[in-house]
Amino acid sequence: MLGGGAVLLAPGCFNYALVLPLEVAPELVTVDGTNAYVLERHRAAFAKVVGEGVRVQCCTDLALGDRKFSGNAQRRRRRAVLFHGTILLSMDLDLVKACLPMPSRQPRYRRGRAHRDFLVNLGIGTGEARAALAEAWGAREPAETKLLDRIASIHGLRLPSERTRLREGVVGWDERKG
Repeated sequence: MLGGGAVLLAPGCFNYALVLPLEVAPELVTVDGTNAYVLERHRAAFAKVVGEGVRVQCCTDLALGDRKFSGNAQRRRRRAVLFHGTILLSMDLDLVKACLPMPSRQPRYRRGRAHRDFLVNLGIGTGEARAALAEAWGAREPAETKLLDRIASIHGLRLPSERTRLREGVVGWDERKG
């Protein structure tokens, strides 16, 4: 694995998280299998929206050609995996140079390029990104908080309390506009 450094979140970034029970697919038993299982779905979903040229790069990235638009990671538990990532939709890429140093570890496909030459925005809106992922996973909006709490509980995961979610401004995707 490469990367794992700081992630700059700013307007124009889209963050997602999936909680996947391991019994959903045999690929989810391993880290590499999970990366392939999830990212192939995401690659196909975004290729439908922006056209061919969407690729899985270096196990955990999605790219348009050789320019990264999504970084992803996972947290594994005994019965489930939390798979999460960030998708660049329309972020000011000059902020990355201003805020983050060049990473000490880099994937081969980066070829030493500066942030501005390595990253790319997908160029779609939040609604399109949300719809693409929802279709890829067969998700229906809106997600019910109690249902999410129950699923997390069944799989040994703990979500923030409703009070914490409200205090910290964590909202479901049905509550965000854009």
